[in-house]
Amino acid sequence: MVETTTKSKLYLQLADTKQSTTNDVVYCTKKFDIINPQYPEPVGYITLRVTENPAVIVYHGNVEYEVYKTFRGNGYAGIACQMLKEEANKSGVANLWMTIIPDNNKSIKVCEKLGAFYCGSITKGKMQRKRYKLPVVT
Repeated sequence: MVETTTKSKLYLQLADTKQSTTNDVVYCTKKFDIINPQYPEPVGYITLRVTENPAVIVYHGNVEYEVYKTFRGNGYAGIACQMLKEEANKSGVANLWMTIIPDNNKSIKVCEKLGAFYCGSITKGKMQRKRYKLPVVT
């Protein structure tokens, strides 16, 4: 369990670990529920793709998250990303890469608040993404 001492008392609870494949690259995926003990159910989830292989991180990133609609606007996504850095470090991942749909202003703001570096945009077919890099160890 990865915990934080912020006002929200959030913690990440491992929900699933599986082997995934993207572009013939095999890697481990760890999905965590974002838990706020004030609520009976998770407030969202965050996933770490344990890889730094460009075939995966360039288009998909190695972080995926969702804060469920009822719980949005509380800063949970940023807190969860910050907590995920510890798990990434334990797993040997040096950077968290986030790829964001260009009009997803809330996720872009999360990246900016975290201090992630904007690394340009990428287009693959109809898929467009802005790429952000968050060093795990600073």
